[in-house]
Amino acid sequence: MALQYVVKTFRRDLQSYLQLQDDLQRFDCANIRLCVPVDDLAAFSRIVAADVELVSSEQVLASFGFHRVLPESWYSQQLLKLLLVASSTVETCWVLDANTILLRPPPRAHDDGGRIVLSCDRPTEEDRQWYASSARFLGMPISGPRMAAVNQPLSRKAVRALLRFVAVRTRCHPVYALAGSMLIGQFRREPVWTEFGLYRSFATHVLPALHRFSKVRRTVYYRHEIEGRAFDQWLYQVNERRPAMVKVYARRPTGAIPPTRLSAICDRIRRASR
Repeated sequence: MALQYVVKTFRRDLQSYLQLQDDLQRFDCANIRLCVPVDDLAAFSRIVAADVELVSSEQVLASFGFHRVLPESWYSQQLLKLLLVASSTVETCWVLDANTILLRPPPRAHDDGGRIVLSCDRPTEEDRQWYASSARFLGMPISGPRMAAVNQPLSRKAVRALLRFVAVRTRCHPVYALAGSMLIGQFRREPVWTEFGLYRSFATHVLPALHRFSKVRRTVYYRHEIEGRAFDQWLYQVNERRPAMVKVYARRPTGAIPPTRLSAICDRIRRASR
C-alpha cells in the first residue's frame, strides 16, 4: 500500500530534519511531505530533496478554510499533523517527528488483514493526562490501549472521519474548534488534546476495524544530555532492544549543538544499533 511520510517542523530543527531526510532516502522511503511555517520556507527550500513536497503551515490551514493567525508552537503542531494527513493524496501517512533517527527501514504500516498497526508503549503520567483529556474532548470513555505518542501511521479516512465527528460534537468548523480549544489549553497550561490522543480514542471506539494495536515498541526515547555515562548506557539499551527508530529530544540544534557534532552523534547512535 502507498505511504506518505509526513513531517511538521520549523527552522530550529532544520539540521535534525536533514538527518531524517538522509535516513528516509537511505531506506528508499519516497513521497515525503514537509510542513514548515511560511517564514521558514526559504531556508528549507534550499536543503530539501527534489522529491519532497514542501508546504507552509499557513497554506495547509487555508486549505481547510482557516484564515487566522495560529502561533507556531508545540500545540499548533498537533493540529497541523492531523490536517496534513487529512489532506494527503494517499490513504496512509506515517507521521514522523523531525528529530527521529531511522535505524532500519520503517516497519510495515499494515498487517496482513490491511489494518493499520499502531504501536503501544508504557505510558508516563503525562501521557495518561493527555490521553484522558483527549478522550474527554471527544466525549469518549477513558479506556483502550495507550498507543505510543510519536511516529505512528495514520489513516486519512480515519482522520477525516475524526474531523467530521468534531464538527458535529462542537457544532463548529472542526479546525476552528480544535484551534480554539488548543489555544485555551496553551494559555491555561492545561492538557486539552494531542493528535495521537484524539486518534487513539477515535480508533478504539469509533473505527476499531481499521486498526490493530501492537505491543511492539518501534521507537525509544532519550531525554538527557547527549554525552557522558547516561548516554553510553542508553546506547547499550538501543543495541539490546534494536528499535526501528529513536528520538533524541536533547539533540535539537541550538547553538550548543553545531551540525558537525549533531552528525557525529547520529552516526554513533546508528553504529550502536547494528
